[in-house]
Amino acid sequence: MLFKSAFNIAAERAAKYARPIGYRLRVSPERCNKPEDALIKGYYDDLRTKGPPFAVDTSDKYAPLTAEQFRETLYELKPKKKSSPMAQFADLFLWPMCVGGYHASNRPFQRLMEDGKLIECRMASEEWPMLATKY
Repeated sequence: MLFKSAFNIAAERAAKYARPIGYRLRVSPERCNKPEDALIKGYYDDLRTKGPPFAVDTSDKYAPLTAEQFRETLYELKPKKKSSPMAQFADLFLWPMCVGGYHASNRPFQRLMEDGKLIECRMASEEWPMLATKY
């Protein structure tokens, strides 16, 4: 369930960032195995047909997108193999992002922030609770 929440939160925050600037998103998770790949496809399809799986009364403060908004924004699910250069490049960002949420002094995380490479660098700090990386 934690993975399902993480997928939905990441996809929604990316969509919320993309919509105002007129972008549509291709979601490219790294392939795992057949059962987990099927779960990811199910999570993606559910976002487009049902919207996020969170309780409306408790998630209202995050201004969740509707299923229609997801259909307008998420246009393709295209998993990548581990050998994909894009997946390998994403891994270079993932570790510092994970560690940086708990140890902001982490040098690779600081470098990504200084170089303006994280989504937090593209918005005001007041928007972070709803749009930036969720730790």
